[in-house]
Amino acid sequence: MKITLRRWLIALFILLVLAFGVRWFMQRKADAPASGPQAPTSAQLVSDTVTLADADLMAVSERTVLQQVSVSGNVQAVRSAWVKARVAGDLKEVRVKEGDVVTQGQVLARIDDTDARDRHQQAQRQTEMARAQLKTAQLAFDNNQALVNKGFISQTALINSQAALSSAEANLQLALAGERIAHKAVADAVLTAPFSGQVASVLAQTGERANVDAKILEVVDLQQMEVMVSLNPNEASALQLGQTANLQIEGLPNTVQATLQRINPSVDPATRSVRAYLKLPSQAALRQGLFAQGQLIVGQAKGLALPLSAVRTNRPLPQVLRVLEGRVAAHTVELGARGPLSDAPQGETWVMVRGLTAGEAVLAASAGSVREGLKVVRPAATPGTSTRQGS
Repeated sequence: MKITLRRWLIALFILLVLAFGVRWFMQRKADAPASGPQAPTSAQLVSDTVTLADADLMAVSERTVLQQVSVSGNVQAVRSAWVKARVAGDLKEVRVKEGDVVTQGQVLARIDDTDARDRHQQAQRQTEMARAQLKTAQLAFDNNQALVNKGFISQTALINSQAALSSAEANLQLALAGERIAHKAVADAVLTAPFSGQVASVLAQTGERANVDAKILEVVDLQQMEVMVSLNPNEASALQLGQTANLQIEGLPNTVQATLQRINPSVDPATRSVRAYLKLPSQAALRQGLFAQGQLIVGQAKGLALPLSAVRTNRPLPQVLRVLEGRVAAHTVELGARGPLSDAPQGETWVMVRGLTAGEAVLAASAGSVREGLKVVRPAATPGTSTRQGS
């Protein structure tokens, strides 16, 4: 009896396990996706198409693109000069500070000239003595010449007096030269402005020792400013005087237009670059040392062009997207000169393209990221709309 009951319990347990197993299998089969072809859903239909508005397409057209060279450099004054000590001595006074406006010839600093004045006075005394000696020699020569004419003395005495007179004249010239040198030393102790401008820097103060040729202060003329840029020889070959550059200068809100004023005739042996100088218009906000960068226009190129933003340059070869047989298709192109349009020099960058025909429609940057092969859907046309030609 006990054995029979145990068998029934085991059989019941097995049946329950089988029942749960069958139910689990049927539920899993119901949840699994049906095999074989299925009708596409609306979401799938949408993902296979792309709606392009008129603004998302643009026609390839002939444009004039400005050829540019990137330039950068520091703003500097056309006229700037270091005022240096021409004689050694202690600075007696420095009359100006950074930023002071000065005029040509204005006294900026003085070097102690006590020794120079003493030497000048000494040279003056020597000149006076030489003049007195010359006067005595001239008187002796005149007297001896009169005596020779009367036969009282020999010709030799006259020759000796002539030599003494010549020596006295030479001594006077030597004394005068020494006096001029001493006078210049006194004048060199006074440092003056070489031209009108502003004091840019002062490197020495009153009481400091200044050696010969030591820099004391710098004067700059902010009325004439320029930017010195360096170009490689290939870029420099296209330079011509009068070309313009659009520069962004730190601290200035607007673009500044500069003009190519000078080109260095030689190549810097250290950097193998050519220096060019861009003249800036006079502006009160310009300061020496400001950093400037921008584009120098060196020529023009005319041909089929597109905005650079419409070209996919992140591919092994540059591509554009166009509509071919109602679908988005990639097309490889060759790129040429790039730059802004001649009628919009401050606008976006365009690029010359080869491999397209005039009037052919390509996707603009406004279309966003579009996958190749998508079917193109155009919205209902409204009066007066068409594929844009670019701007």
